Amino acid sequence: MSWFERTLQASGFPIKKAEADYLHLNGLSPADKVDWIRQQRKAIVGHHLENSPFYSELVADHLCGKSTQRSADASGSELIDALLAEDLETLWSHLPIMTKSDLQRPLSERYAQGYSARNTHKHKTSGSSGHPFVFVKDRYAHAYSWAEIKQLYLSWGIEIGVDLEARFYGIPLKGLARHKERLKDKLAHRQRMVIFDLSDTKLEAMVERFKKHPFGYINGYTSSIVRLGQFLTQKGIVLKDLCPTIKACVVTSEILFEEDKIMLESALGVPVINEYGASELGVIALAEPSGTLAVNDTSVYLELVDDLGNPVPNGAQGRVILTALHNKSHALIRYDIGDLAQWHEGSVPHAPKLA
Repeated sequence: MSWFERTLQASGFPIKKAEADYLHLNGLSPADKVDWIRQQRKAIVGHHLENSPFYSELVADHLCGKSTQRSADASGSELIDALLAEDLETLWSHLPIMTKSDLQRPLSERYAQGYSARNTHKHKTSGSSGHPFVFVKDRYAHAYSWAEIKQLYLSWGIEIGVDLEARFYGIPLKGLARHKERLKDKLAHRQRMVIFDLSDTKLEAMVERFKKHPFGYINGYTSSIVRLGQFLTQKGIVLKDLCPTIKACVVTSEILFEEDKIMLESALGVPVINEYGASELGVIALAEPSGTLAVNDTSVYLELVDDLGNPVPNGAQGRVILTALHNKSHALIRYDIGDLAQWHEGSVPHAPKLA
């Protein structure tokens, strides 16, 4: 285990169990995996309907045909009880699609029963959609997300915590939050390339760091790494020639256009891996060597729906609707993340893929 994993384990996050569970679930036969996902969908919905007042109110209001929230009265409770007795697909079709606006309420009102700041991990979305909010993951869900990232990156030959990461991200400008990020960087074996200033002077300094340190991979915001690639191209430099230890580059948080991918692979000299993720859900999908995005279906259940909420067929574009399958502390069920995507023509239930 890396120092970062040891720190998480010592802080009560069950890293070893989460990693064992990830390997087990992703080693199931196609039929068994599909069956597990169905069971987990029913289980996580049942848990939050019984233990998350804000979510049960949201569902009750939806079932009663009301647009404003209110406390679930007896009729609302009866409707939810009847819903839980239904088969999975019927239950699912009656659940509301959550949006960020549904979550614009104090975090204290959104905890599931039995959870609080003492036994959860607090996160905050970037606010790129215009609707930032704070949310939590329970300790197991956070550990599972970490185990998942570790194994997914390993499939590309990247060893998190062993390979030195060049991290193209922002950082708090001052205070305790900045010191926390610096400590996390040290524990996770990464150096931060702060992206607030990407002038030629700053990029030149970053390139010098690649000459001096044995970086194993690059990870960060797509646009920032594209800017680095453009700078390298202008200078006629291939980064791997300066830093032979680099194995790959992972871009995330923003769209990776094909022409940028081609440019980056030429400028960096390593494969460029497209990661589709979100603060609320972690890594939603990761590119395969073929370029298709394989959905992390033991962590999230992903739907693509049209404007009426109906599923779209392979090859058609739809709204991305996500369900967190492990997070018992905070309901994220049929959550509209605000993105559009389309299924790959070869997507199947036991191996969903995005084009």
